[in-house]
Amino acid sequence: MSIPEPEAVTRSLLDLFELRKIDGSEHTFEGTSLPQPGGHVFGGQMMAQALIAMARTVPEGRRVHSTYASFLEPARANEPLTFTVRTLRDGGSFSTRALEVTQRGNLILTMNGSFQERQEGVHHVDEVASERSPETLPSTRDELGQVNHPLAQFMAYQRPVDIRNATGSLYFTPDPEKRAEQAVWMRALTPTGTRDPLTHEAFLTYASDYTPFEPTIRRQGLTWLTPGLRVATLNHSMWFHSDVNVDDWLLYVQRSPAATGGRSLSVGQIYTREGSLVATVNQEGMFRIRSEVKDSDHPAL
Repeated sequence: MSIPEPEAVTRSLLDLFELRKIDGSEHTFEGTSLPQPGGHVFGGQMMAQALIAMARTVPEGRRVHSTYASFLEPARANEPLTFTVRTLRDGGSFSTRALEVTQRGNLILTMNGSFQERQEGVHHVDEVASERSPETLPSTRDELGQVNHPLAQFMAYQRPVDIRNATGSLYFTPDPEKRAEQAVWMRALTPTGTRDPLTHEAFLTYASDYTPFEPTIRRQGLTWLTPGLRVATLNHSMWFHSDVNVDDWLLYVQRSPAATGGRSLSVGQIYTREGSLVATVNQEGMFRIRSEVKDSDHPAL
């Protein structure tokens, strides 16, 4: 396969944020998708586009502070997605939106978002000591670029996020300590070329969906290559505490407090390189080993 230039990979994601407004409907948009192994749409992409769609309907000056998404069906990457936004409330300083993503008439994802005018108020955020410098860690391209397999090549050369695991990757080798937590550095593969806050918030939403299953994989002594491993996101929540810059390194500290009943929960905090908290993420997903999976399980598997 031909290896795309890193700038083109980043640009391809940013192009997806330019949703097309559907004629005759003020709050309905259409979006396309990046190709994915298996032909399904990546959940982080849909959430990022959903955030863009909702933000385009709120009064000027209001910024996202929280989102909650529920995944219902898989979507095909080679067909357009329709994003329909419903206004729940526009108050004095807050706006609330509900969104549905459909494809061929099937409901794929629902998402709620809350937006707020920038305001002064009490202030405190968690801080964290820096992990190993990201420049000293191998990138996904370093680890998978020489592996002669389509999925490895896709992950190495076609993901628009540079991800470097400070706790050690789980591509081939399990965590010998079986820890239920990890720290991952991430940033845009190449600079976005914009200071638009919404673009950076959408990009972070996209990137936040790559690694939430890994604390559970790590705790269970598994790897991404474990035979029969099956995962699917059920719901994903985010809270934005302050401005985000995805052109600089961000530290995604994650842990799994519980995995029960074929589900896993991941809690994550995203910090600037200087150690200041900018976002919080919770994700619940279906987590099964193939021998445990029944035909009636979640269709996004």
